[in-house]
Amino acid sequence: MQPALVLALLHLNQAFHAPRTSTLRAAPLKATDSSVCALLSLNARGVTKRAVAAAEEELGAENVFATKSLTEAHVAAKKIYERRYKTVVACGGDGTLGALLRDLSQEYATIDDLPAICTLPLGTGNAVSRYALGRHYRRWCGSKGVRKACAALKNGVNATLSVPVLSTDQNELCFIAGQGFDAFL
Repeated sequence: MQPALVLALLHLNQAFHAPRTSTLRAAPLKATDSSVCALLSLNARGVTKRAVAAAEEELGAENVFATKSLTEAHVAAKKIYERRYKTVVACGGDGTLGALLRDLSQEYATIDDLPAICTLPLGTGNAVSRYALGRHYRRWCGSKGVRKACAALKNGVNATLSVPVLSTDQNELCFIAGQGFDAFL
């Protein structure tokens, strides 16, 4: 069976339609006071002081990890694992999500044990966010999007989307695969 990354879906607006080709999990995730955290990459284009402040106001400063380097992101992933968060709000782009996935997969026994991840489109490349959030993904940008997502996820995750993840020869995980010439390589 191919491993899959579980994305927490934000579908507060009625315009969201889940992609037809992926598997939706039926069981909702129940939230507790400290089951949601946010990881914000301070290097991402859309992550501002206001976005960090919005996450801290909604989740509490102890549940927010604002990182500037891969080393800091790795330390944050260790804390996410140690505190056993059920949902992680990844604020950045595809690079932030990829680094988070890599770091968390080193901590957890299997990819199925990873927390659900809600990815917000705050980076330069936001392919996974666009896929998970649907055509109105821009509604989740900026500090307002961070605040809205954190507030919604504190109440629990209504649906999740399993996204296939590829494993490399070095047992590293990646969530993006090419369909053109790069797929041939």
